[in-house]
Amino acid sequence: MTCNNCQNSITQNAVFCGKCGAKKEDSKSTSDYNQHIKKIAFIFFTLVTYITVLNLSEITNNKTNSIIIDVIFSVIVLLFTFYDRQTIKRILQIPKGNKKTVIYIVIIAPILAFLVHHFADLLNERLFHQMKISDVYQTSFSIFDFSISVLSIAIFPAIFEELAFRGVIFQELTKITNLKIAIIISSILFTILHFSLISILWIFPIGIVLGYLRAKYRTLWYGVLAHFIYNLSIIILEKL
Repeated sequence: MTCNNCQNSITQNAVFCGKCGAKKEDSKSTSDYNQHIKKIAFIFFTLVTYITVLNLSEITNNKTNSIIIDVIFSVIVLLFTFYDRQTIKRILQIPKGNKKTVIYIVIIAPILAFLVHHFADLLNERLFHQMKISDVYQTSFSIFDFSISVLSIAIFPAIFEELAFRGVIFQELTKITNLKIAIIISSILFTILHFSLISILWIFPIGIVLGYLRAKYRTLWYGVLAHFIYNLSIIILEKL
């Protein structure tokens, strides 16, 4: 099935075109709409419940355990992805070379990380008298601990948070609303999952940028690259 407005290929169950946002003529019934809402809610609250349990336990205090935590999170995301694998497979295709976009990401992501790093420290210390962001992302100088931090903070989130929010959830949202709303809602849910009130100031805008990359290029990989470089830059900044 194709969109009458831009001729983009769309799924039979979609209400809006994932490329131009135009509404499909034979739009879904209320029951189908509610079904997609329930699926989005189920995915999101499953992830929230898992993170909440972790935050209430002491398992997160052990760096080695962080890998187990990330593996379980990735398995949960992969299960949801498998359910809609035919649709998700299209956005997992490696995009054709767009060197300009990659260069922008490689330059802008570290700069953004630098600004957020110092801005967050300033807010935490002077306004809220809380721990610095460096205490959250604290890493030791051993190769082992640094490798664990890169794997847990940079690699796993870049792949599986993007797959969850700009992949599965975003894809479901495009079936019931247009691209702009899908970007905003997925960014809100992405922000909530981080369980940090102060982080709203930068996580939500970052979510908007990642959603924009997903919508514009119809692939997850630019978002994965940006997410990875940003988080890796935060880790490196804590070493300086």
